[in-house]
Amino acid sequence: MLLQRFGFLLRPSGDIEIERGIRTLLAIAVPIIIGDILARSELGLMVGLAAQILILADVGGLYCLRAKTLVATTIGMALALIIGTLASAWLGLTVGIVFCGLFLAGYLTVYGENGALAGVVISLLLLFAVSLPSGDMVVALQRAGIAVLGGGWTIFLALFIWPFRPNQPLRQVTAENFQGIATYLRSLPLHSRSNANEEPYFDKIRQLLLRSRKTVTLTRRGRWGKSELRELLIVLIEDSDRINTSLIALRELLHLHPLPQLTTVGILLEDILVQVAEISENIAGLILGRNKEPDCERLQLLLKAIEQQKNLQAKVLENAGDDYSSYVAISQLNNRLKKLFKQLKIASETAQHLRQSEDFSDKKNPRQRNFEGIEKEYGQEKAWWEPLKSNFNLESPLFRHGLRLGLGSALGVLIYHKLGITHSFWIGLTLVIVLKPDFSLTFQRFFNRVFGTILGSFFVLALLRIIDNPLWLEIIGVISIAIALTLVRFHYSLAVFFITIFALIISRLDTSNDGINLEYIRIVYTLIGSALAFVLSFGFLRVNEDERFSLAAIKALEANQIYFQSVMAVYLGESSYQTASLSSHRNKARRANTTMQTALQRLIDDPSTPFPQMEPAITLSNYIPRFGRGVTVLLTELEQYRGSPPHPNLSLFTQQITQALTQLTEALQANNPPLPLPPLEDTLEEVLDHLQELREERLVEIGNQQEGTNLQKYLGDYNIVTTELVELSSRVGVMNTAIDRFIRS
Repeated sequence: MLLQRFGFLLRPSGDIEIERGIRTLLAIAVPIIIGDILARSELGLMVGLAAQILILADVGGLYCLRAKTLVATTIGMALALIIGTLASAWLGLTVGIVFCGLFLAGYLTVYGENGALAGVVISLLLLFAVSLPSGDMVVALQRAGIAVLGGGWTIFLALFIWPFRPNQPLRQVTAENFQGIATYLRSLPLHSRSNANEEPYFDKIRQLLLRSRKTVTLTRRGRWGKSELRELLIVLIEDSDRINTSLIALRELLHLHPLPQLTTVGILLEDILVQVAEISENIAGLILGRNKEPDCERLQLLLKAIEQQKNLQAKVLENAGDDYSSYVAISQLNNRLKKLFKQLKIASETAQHLRQSEDFSDKKNPRQRNFEGIEKEYGQEKAWWEPLKSNFNLESPLFRHGLRLGLGSALGVLIYHKLGITHSFWIGLTLVIVLKPDFSLTFQRFFNRVFGTILGSFFVLALLRIIDNPLWLEIIGVISIAIALTLVRFHYSLAVFFITIFALIISRLDTSNDGINLEYIRIVYTLIGSALAFVLSFGFLRVNEDERFSLAAIKALEANQIYFQSVMAVYLGESSYQTASLSSHRNKARRANTTMQTALQRLIDDPSTPFPQMEPAITLSNYIPRFGRGVTVLLTELEQYRGSPPHPNLSLFTQQITQALTQLTEALQANNPPLPLPPLEDTLEEVLDHLQELREERLVEIGNQQEGTNLQKYLGDYNIVTTELVELSSRVGVMNTAIDRFIRS
């Protein structure tokens, strides 16, 4: 049992990131080399260290978000150095600033993994500044200037020379899902009636799906907070699963109802499947960064031709009663193809959103962005103050993490001031690195940090007896930090071993440290900082991580269900539009979603969590907030709502969604697989058919130049609403399957 509990000290936890190590080597080595050439070695070393620290904040992701994160973090580094330098002369002011600064740095986790790592970098610079001798504004600006120089070099390296792409494996397998669908469609002729011929292709697609879900888990491990890039890729993985399911259903239909007598339909169907294959390939290209826009217009024209064939078959049926089976077959075929088209359209728009979000300008091309639901859904999350506002309470685990980080850092400052010790920065550094929002990860980081530090310190003691040339020591130190960043996700204890070598060698190059036992000081300060982190993390009540996640997911489902019901009640005329009440429900849903994300991280970081349980938990944590954002789109539409009477089935759909969410909640509470969902698609189909009829009537009105009619107002109220209702139904279906996999695992 003890061996299993501490097995993480020897067991690898991720992949070796060689590219990250080489980038780190360039970040620190280039300024050092330039400094040596210009006879400013100390300045070059300081700029290199600033660049190396900032590169920690580059966690990959969408290009525009990475650029904003790096620029904002550089500014934060400069401000931290200025404030820390000016405040360090007064103990009380220093303690207060460290508490507030580290609280805010820890609280930046509300912005996902980009915010979390930016907070770590800024907090390290603040702790470093207050540990240095105090200075005036000139000294503060000099230190800030060094940080800006290092930051500028890192930004140039990370954004233009060698971008870091930790999510590239997930991109690749997601694109392979769609490429696999295209390969299947191109490999089998329409007239093939042999399931044996098709089975290998379906097996391959299923294997690709399983591999992509496994990659989701591997790329999520060791990262804190959400990533919009990873979130969109998870959505595309689920989209590929639904498209594949529709294709299987389509093949089964063709096996049961072959259409040899309907030659025109067969030709159209061949063309349709070719178009589906091309669209799937284009989606794969967009995921990998290419600019080939999927063309859904031709597919839509072919579907209209199938619709015409169905109508033609209905007329034939009036004169030939024995042809009813052909009418049934083509009707079912038409319905399956319409469903497939909707799924392809949504996947195409999501892939385009993914591609466009990588442009720094963040501008949207109206020709490419016609799926208003996705754009509004993500647009609602852009207000930078919303995450800070919604999490500013003791119920938020991220708020509590910020408080713990601020309190621990303030205690660390008091300890080293009272003891009058040197190199006190190492206490705060250890605290910031070890202390995490959950105890399971803090527990692992505690032992990893102590174990790696002790080994590294004794290695440096032995190394200094062999090598005393400063140049060789500097080279070893720079290479060590590059190796450390290469191994940080593969094995943290091993990474700490090389980090310790780097830190001690760089400190030894400073002649003012001659005669000081830095190696033993490093061990002692690491123990102090780790102990502070351990005690603070242990001070909060801990529960079983899968139970904690289930409880958080239940609360998120309940909060989003209430949010959905309150918004739909306005559409159904059951309540009035009250901004304060609806905003309150929205904020509660967001807080519950954030708490669930925190519980997810704890679940993933817990060594006892089975690997198969991680992927459905990640998917569920992705789709519940997406459901909430879909409701926010409906809420936004209420601002222009003109009170049109709802479709009769809208009330039924609301009841069915409520029933489905209740079933999912009860499944998690009882730890039993969820019950089958209500017939959401059938209900929506009636709503959409009714809306299509009204659109055709509106075309007649437009031809007659009729404006301001009730029909125009009705379509204005419900065009986007019904599109978003389709999305909500789809997301509930994914949540249902994710909960089923989570419970069965």
